[in-house]
Amino acid sequence: MADPVPIASNRFRIQRNRAELFLPYGSNRPIDQPDSAVKRILISLHGSGSHGMLYLENGVEAAQKAGFEAETLVIAPQFAHPSHLDSPPPHDMLLWKSNPFWGDLSLADREFPRPFQVSSFEALDLLLAQVLNRHLFSNLLQLVLAGHSGGGQFVNRYAASSRMEDDVAGPLCVRVHYVPINPGNYMYLDNRRPNSSGGFEIPSAPDCGHYDNYGLGLSALDADYHIPRDRDAAEMQQLYRARRVTYLAGLDDNDPNHESLPKDCGSSQQGAHRLERARNYVRHVEAVFGSEIRERHRLVEVKGVGHWGKGMMTSTEGLDAIFAPLQDSHYHSFELMPAGGIAGRVEYFDWSDGWTQAKTFTVGGAPYLFLLKKATGDVHIHALGAGGRVGARVTDTRWSSGWTTVSFFYLGGQTYLFLLKAESGQVHTHGMNLDGTVGPRIETLSWTAGWTQAQFYRVAGAPFLFLLKEQTGQVHIHGLNVGGTIGPRVAQYDWSSGWTSVALYYRAGMTHLLLLKRSNGQVHLHRMNLNGSVGTRIDVDDWTSGWTTAEAYSTAGASRLLFLKESTGRVDLRQINPDGTLGALIERRQWTPGWTSVAAYAVGTMPYLLAVKAKKLSS
Repeated sequence: MADPVPIASNRFRIQRNRAELFLPYGSNRPIDQPDSAVKRILISLHGSGSHGMLYLENGVEAAQKAGFEAETLVIAPQFAHPSHLDSPPPHDMLLWKSNPFWGDLSLADREFPRPFQVSSFEALDLLLAQVLNRHLFSNLLQLVLAGHSGGGQFVNRYAASSRMEDDVAGPLCVRVHYVPINPGNYMYLDNRRPNSSGGFEIPSAPDCGHYDNYGLGLSALDADYHIPRDRDAAEMQQLYRARRVTYLAGLDDNDPNHESLPKDCGSSQQGAHRLERARNYVRHVEAVFGSEIRERHRLVEVKGVGHWGKGMMTSTEGLDAIFAPLQDSHYHSFELMPAGGIAGRVEYFDWSDGWTQAKTFTVGGAPYLFLLKKATGDVHIHALGAGGRVGARVTDTRWSSGWTTVSFFYLGGQTYLFLLKAESGQVHTHGMNLDGTVGPRIETLSWTAGWTQAQFYRVAGAPFLFLLKEQTGQVHIHGLNVGGTIGPRVAQYDWSSGWTSVALYYRAGMTHLLLLKRSNGQVHLHRMNLNGSVGTRIDVDDWTSGWTTAEAYSTAGASRLLFLKESTGRVDLRQINPDGTLGALIERRQWTPGWTSVAAYAVGTMPYLLAVKAKKLSS
């Protein structure tokens, strides 16, 4: 029998129905105090021996060896079996006799009565909901979940079971990386298993009829965690597909008779030993999702290490996996709730630097994403598909450099593209083809230099173009001609300089204009006249400085406004009152700094929001 283990030194408290229990955990620094040095959180998960404090030591030693201890918060939760402890557990401590690595409920019986039970997955959800907080860790970029043996089983199942990444980490723009290490078995994503010829097939063993039940497969999902959250096999497949997973397997973890290797028939169908099971599982994931999954899921084999958690985590390969370079992503997309808040992240990408414009448009009802690099003139256009995801690239071309403003407008059932160079005043207008590609140029204009904002809008159905020069405050408004050319000027103004953001939005049948100055936070709101000119000022506000973006969007038929500070990543989502003035705060988000473009779009009836960085941050 293994030596008894201590109860981890810290307590994470969970409340329910006026009762309170705690999950023990170890950490190398406080989890509830602001700490701007933290850029990465490492969740270090123990295996079947309940060694919470040992896995804190493993995580800290790995961080030290990698040279990242100063920026890494290591947290080691303890999902303890009472028989493993070196002292009687307190009456309010969460315990597990069942399988915490698959999300089972905590213990409550005659010997260890408890006022309620909690799934181990829910306990981790609650812990992460507390620590993924920019008021505590303002510079947090990455969350890593790494577990060895039983902890590896936990990581594998949790990645497919929990929406923590989508609903908590994602809206904060925190990247999540899952690292299962030497688990004894895996959760398969369909009912096929490895066969002797190197492929996969449904096994025929009649005495192993439960081989695909949850834990080993996706049948008969867990009533304690999955069913209450309406998880089903299809959703769990898609969650797992979107995850970034590095499977660490020790080359010496190849003993089919290892004392802790699961030898039940369902586990044995996955391979003879842990190394073989890891290799088979990664092939299985590719068989289910296709070769494109290699971009997110990879197997790394560790030389000279067997079934040893510390050895795996502190190996060169382990350090490279757990402490991958801290990076932002260039692109994040989010689902929007009917009330206007952010529901959760859809996806994120690491693209090349330099995308200075990101706009969405529709052609024939189909949505697309337009991306432009000012410095090189590179243009990519992607279809936007089901679930708000970026689909196939329909255009990959290079134009002349220097285009600073991109906008789309709609006239007579046709979609048009408007391009402007601030430095020279050059203007091009194109019609868009039905497949989302750029069609023929229909107009070329040479204006004076300095135009920094160009937005299209409608008043009582009539289309107009609003142009602004930040440096001088000059404003021109034009009508639009049939055929997509720029029409006569209907108004011009000489305002104060410094207006950096413009948003045109609609409320109660009226069109409104918002103007914002980054330098001092000054905000003006106007109602637009029927002839397209700027009408009465309806509100003036003085905010803090630094707001760089104002973006109108719509959910449930109502217009909203998003405000963003590029330098800090602060995001405010606001309602709009019936009179067009700014209403209540819907919610406030704290993203990482550096977001340069924000755009709203819809796929079918579902609203989404995307954000792009021209240059991502890194450590």
